[in-house]
Amino acid sequence: MNFEEYVRQELDDETNLYNKLNGELKTIPHGKLTVNASHGHQYFYVDNGKQVLKLGDIFADSKYKENKREIVSELSARRCIEKMMESLEYDQALLKRTLKKFKVYDPNQLIPTLNKAYSQITDGIFRHTGYIDYSIWDETTDDEDFRAEGRIHRTSSGLWVRSRAEVAIADTYSTRGLHYTYEKKLLLGDGTVLHPDFTVLIPGTDRVIYHEHVSMLDNSKYRESFLWKERKYIENGIYPNRDLLITTEEKDGSIDMKKLNKMIDLFLLQ
Repeated sequence: MNFEEYVRQELDDETNLYNKLNGELKTIPHGKLTVNASHGHQYFYVDNGKQVLKLGDIFADSKYKENKREIVSELSARRCIEKMMESLEYDQALLKRTLKKFKVYDPNQLIPTLNKAYSQITDGIFRHTGYIDYSIWDETTDDEDFRAEGRIHRTSSGLWVRSRAEVAIADTYSTRGLHYTYEKKLLLGDGTVLHPDFTVLIPGTDRVIYHEHVSMLDNSKYRESFLWKERKYIENGIYPNRDLLITTEEKDGSIDMKKLNKMIDLFLLQ
């Protein structure tokens, strides 16, 4: 996630929170609290705009104590939410100004804006800047002949994969703006050849993360095969939750996409 995307995401999150808090505010009664201390007691008062009501020492009075505490609790929530919304309004205005002034620096985005004379041969641009040319990181760079007969499901971008869960995963990567390959050949240091389900480029770097999606864990043969593959990753310095993402699915084929998006946020877009 580049800086502009981060700011837009933060603005969306703050806008959603603001709207949620505004909805909560409509359910809370109006009023302003004051408290006076006297002889070791705290006496609460509430001004509802028409009159000032004495609540008394809500921590000592037994009569209607719970009801009075609830009033203080609700008005305390109102005041805190009002302050939160004030801060959110300020932050949102600041984020909007930032977006207006933001200029892209990723060469993948800048190249289309260059004069034709400078945008025809771009290998030098990526060599000197250290960025990856995203145009070579698309779904067509996978090993299409690897067990091709099992690819019977198609993603939104036209890529053929093996399961509906992998369709959901691939479409999520595309939606999140991440570049990936499917079942691309990986030669490990010990000579072992693997085909990770997904090889995903970490934006703004030359690093990748591998993603294995595991199903049929109740099948002992399949489970043993995956454990062997996981061991090979680890033996060659590719560790789960650092260089390798692992997702699983239920017996009915369902997959927790919320969990996958959290993984993407943590390991790919942080």
